Amino acid sequence: MNGSLVSIQQNLQTTFSAPVAQNIRLKAIIPGCENEIIKTIPTVTPGPAVSFSVNDNCQGTSVSFTNSTMGADAGYGWTFGDGTSSNLTSPTHIYSSSATFQATLTGSNSLGCQNFQTKPVKIYSLPQPDFSVSLPPFSCNNSLTPFQNNTPSLTDSNITRWNWQFGDAAGGTSQQQNPSYTFPVAGNFNVQLSAVSDAGCSVSVTKPVTIFLSPVADFTMGPTCLNVSTKFTDLSSGGIQSRVWQIGASSFGVPNPSYTFTSSGDFITTLNVTSANGCSNVKSKVINVPVPPVLNFSVANPCAGKNALFSDVTSSPTD
Repeated sequence: MNGSLVSIQQNLQTTFSAPVAQNIRLKAIIPGCENEIIKTIPTVTPGPAVSFSVNDNCQGTSVSFTNSTMGADAGYGWTFGDGTSSNLTSPTHIYSSSATFQATLTGSNSLGCQNFQTKPVKIYSLPQPDFSVSLPPFSCNNSLTPFQNNTPSLTDSNITRWNWQFGDAAGGTSQQQNPSYTFPVAGNFNVQLSAVSDAGCSVSVTKPVTIFLSPVADFTMGPTCLNVSTKFTDLSSGGIQSRVWQIGASSFGVPNPSYTFTSSGDFITTLNVTSANGCSNVKSKVINVPVPPVLNFSVANPCAGKNALFSDVTSSPTD
C-alpha cells in the first residue's frame, strides 16, 4: 500500500491513517508464475471526529455524558463499561457500583465510516453512616449523651465532613465526628447523621434515640453546730433506687443520715441519686458550720441579802 508491504494474507483489512488517495498493489505468485494489479482509491472519506466529556461522580448518582462529535450523521453508540449501552446523543447513566469504568462512544456517518473514543469514568463509593448510643447513665436528659460514630472508612476516598441533627425542639446540631449532646427533656428523638467524602459523595441516616428521664436530687438539713449531730433529709424524686451522700470525709448510702462536724467552716455536701432506669443526678450545697461563741459572764455584789448583778461577757466569734 503506497509502496509498502502491509500484508501477505489473501484478504487485507487495514486502516487508512489519513483521508488521502491510496495506491493498492496486489501481487499473486504460483510456482513459476506471478502477476499483479494496482488500483488507486482516489478518495478516502474521513470518519466522524468523535469526542465527548464526562466527570467523575458518585455511586448511584446520575452521570452526564456530553457529546461534542462532528460528522456523525448516522448516529451514535455508547457503552458505559458496566454492561449497559445507549444510542442517545448525550445520555445520562447511573452506575450502581464503585470502580473505574471505560466508557466508549462510537460515531457513524452515512458513508459507513465509524470512529470511537474511550475515556475512564471514576465512580466513588458512598459513605455508609452509622452510629450508636449507650444505655443509661449515658442517655439521660440534662446530662451529656455521647454518640459513637460507627461509619466505616472508604477505600477510594476520605470522609471529610460530618453533620449531626439531634431532632430535639432546641434544634441541636454538631459537626464533630463523635459528639456529646445534652437533651433538656426525656423522650424519643430522630437523630440524623450525614457523612460527606472529599469526592463530594454524601449519605444521611436517621435512627431513633431514646433519652431516659433523670431523677431530681435535692435535700435539706437541720441546724449545723460544731460537735452537734446534724440531720440530712433526702428530698429527691424520680423513682430513686440508690443514693450516695458525701458529707465531709464520710460517705453514706441511707436516705437520711446524720453527721457531726468537728470543725468550723464551709463544707461541700453532695447527694448523688440513681433511679431505677439507671439515670443519675447530683445536688451539692455549701454547708456553713459557724464558730461557736465563747460563753462567759461576770457577777457584781455577790452578797447575801443584796441584789447580785450578772453581766454577759461572751466573746463573739468575730472578735
